[in-house]
Amino acid sequence: YTYAWSNGAITEDISALTAGNFSVTVTDINGCQSTLNQVLTQPQQMTSTTSVVSNYNGQDISCTGASDGAVDVLANGGVAPYTFSWTDAAGTVISNIQNPSGLPSGLYTVTIVDQNGCTVFNNIVLTDPPAFVFNAVVSTNYNGQNISCFGGSDGAIDLSVSGGIPAYSYAWTNSVGGVISVIQDPFNLSADVYSVLVTDANGCVFNTSIQLTEPTELGGTAAVTSDYNGADISCFSLSDGAVIVNPVDGTPGYTFQWTDAGGAVLGTNQNQSGLPVGTYDVEITDLNGCTFITNVILTQPIVVTIGTTFLTNYFGQPVSCVGATDGIVQANTAGGTPGYTYSWNGSPFSATNPLTNQGVETLNVIVMDANGCTAATSTILAANPLPPFNLPPVIYSCAGYQVSINSMADPGSSCTWVFSDGQVINDCGPIYVDFPNSEECYDMTLTVLTPQGCISSTSMTNFICIVPNPIASFSADTYEISTTNPDVFFNNMSIGADEYFWNFGDGSEWSQDVNPYHIFPVVDDTSSYNIWLYAISPYGCLDSTVRVIEIKEDVILYVPNTFTPDGDEYNNNFIPILSGGFSEEGYSLLIFNRWGELLFESHDTSAGWDGNYQGNLCQDGTYTWKISVKNKETNEVKDYVGHVNLLR
Repeated sequence: YTYAWSNGAITEDISALTAGNFSVTVTDINGCQSTLNQVLTQPQQMTSTTSVVSNYNGQDISCTGASDGAVDVLANGGVAPYTFSWTDAAGTVISNIQNPSGLPSGLYTVTIVDQNGCTVFNNIVLTDPPAFVFNAVVSTNYNGQNISCFGGSDGAIDLSVSGGIPAYSYAWTNSVGGVISVIQDPFNLSADVYSVLVTDANGCVFNTSIQLTEPTELGGTAAVTSDYNGADISCFSLSDGAVIVNPVDGTPGYTFQWTDAGGAVLGTNQNQSGLPVGTYDVEITDLNGCTFITNVILTQPIVVTIGTTFLTNYFGQPVSCVGATDGIVQANTAGGTPGYTYSWNGSPFSATNPLTNQGVETLNVIVMDANGCTAATSTILAANPLPPFNLPPVIYSCAGYQVSINSMADPGSSCTWVFSDGQVINDCGPIYVDFPNSEECYDMTLTVLTPQGCISSTSMTNFICIVPNPIASFSADTYEISTTNPDVFFNNMSIGADEYFWNFGDGSEWSQDVNPYHIFPVVDDTSSYNIWLYAISPYGCLDSTVRVIEIKEDVILYVPNTFTPDGDEYNNNFIPILSGGFSEEGYSLLIFNRWGELLFESHDTSAGWDGNYQGNLCQDGTYTWKISVKNKETNEVKDYVGHVNLLR
């Protein structure tokens, strides 16, 4: 056979053909021919499409440098199934699956081979999100310090962040790991090293650290600058002390405030002067307002004190007798600063001590110490007194009585009395002297010698005068009283008196009225009162008299106006009550109704009407009673009539 192909080939079989229509004419040896047609088809052209399938808030990779990207390839055409081969930019095969994941950023090439070995290539790029850019700085500046004061908490940090995927979250921790803030720019921070962990929207994190420093701790010392011979203050209770404060550390540019123990502000200078004893606080404030308080104590010398001692003793007195100049006084000083001088009664200061030849006087002494501090005292130099004469200007004595006289001299004294009637008495008293019972006055001379040997005399004219006694007398407007008439007027008829005292005998207060009026209590166990009048003359002479007031009993009748005979325990009987001077004999109680009918009769003061008549309880209403009572003093019978209400 021979072959003739439409593409010019003459072999029985042809190959390496493209797609298309092919025909072949076969001729045998006899020239017979046969033509065949054949269509060769080809697969669709193989193509591919690549895409990023990872999406982290719009980013291929969640975080810069992370390996969580994912890609996919879609193959078309060729003859399935396909094989895939992914290589990175270095040509390293990194996956043989259609959609690899866990990829970092970079250029990736995929080779796709179909069943026929046809191949197609494609590229894709995975990109990182923007890298984090940050800057952490201290945002507080206290005159060059991050923190204003040692131990303060007023520092702040300013953190700027970009890159990654907003929004960010923050976690600030201190040096021991404690979370102290979750805001971007923390504040109110103390000195420390702070770390921040920033997390973006994809959970990507970065951290950084920053240190806040603080100034050295503000301090200072206060000291006393005044020196008065070793004392802070010259004299007790003076105000001449001085102090100073020396600040250290903190932030220089200091101010000061001094206060006393009561909190009063004294000044703002570094030095203070003119201060009294006490504890003083000083508050140091540096340029940042940091404060430190310290104190200083100003002491003072012991108060200068002075006393005196008498170096002479005359029967207990520094001067022997009034008028003598034999006393010696010594000043006793303590406290202050030794090196004492003295001024006696205004004399120039000198070392004179003790002081001699002193009489009765008030002695003022001032002591001055080495610092000029002074103390003063005074003492009285007393002497044994001359005999005192505490005698009245005149003694009035009542006629018929001895006269009591007393020199009032000290015990142990010797006394001599000489009277104008010739009497001489050697006794200091008290003594009683008899004078004629006549109205006459007598002169006197008294000489006294004390146990200390001091002597003196005095004379008095008309020292003792004899005066007459008063006469007490009175009358009363009645000498009989009763319950209904208990009052009495008294008429004073005394002679020679100007003061009176009345005792009414009933336990009441005494009266000093000239002509008193008195109401007496009338009681059952008393039948009379003794009335005493005491009359006193202008010279104190006394006379008294007494009169008797007798008590006569009255008849007193109490009659109720209502009774209630209802059977309870109260007010079931109508019974009059008698007191005073009545007689059981001659008593009667009669009860009548409105028509004058006699309902009840009793002659026993203890028996009353129970509201019944002939065994029956009377009706409610008003009833008439008649009571007859006999006076036991006069035997007079008196009738009483009234009404009573019966209520049930």
